[in-house]
Amino acid sequence: MREFQEKNTVKKRMYSKSTLFILLFLLVIVSRGAYGVYIKEKDSRAEMERILKQKEELQKRLSNIENHNEMLRTPAGVEHEIRHKFDVVKDGEGVVVIVDKEIPIIEEDKRGVIKKFFDSVVNVFR
Repeated sequence: MREFQEKNTVKKRMYSKSTLFILLFLLVIVSRGAYGVYIKEKDSRAEMERILKQKEELQKRLSNIENHNEMLRTPAGVEHEIRHKFDVVKDGEGVVVIVDKEIPIIEEDKRGVIKKFFDSVVNVFR
């Protein structure tokens, strides 16, 4: 019988309000710590995604610069770059202007000032 009473005493101490309060307090502290770690991990993952995207963009840019650099090592590439940056032509080259359609010629109004005024007054009443 004594064993049963000792077990009962242990249960009373284990399930007392103060013990449960202490356990709840410890649970809250551990939960806050775990939540903080979760937030940091989430931020780190987002930062890593951003850095990887930036790395890809920089690799593309490096590739473009290397291709451009290779082009500049040839005489044709140097000539193309000079023609692109500066408005120059070689000796003997000329400019050809191609016009797709005729531009209508606007004739000058030869009416006098009084005639223009009279026509504008008449147009008001039409």
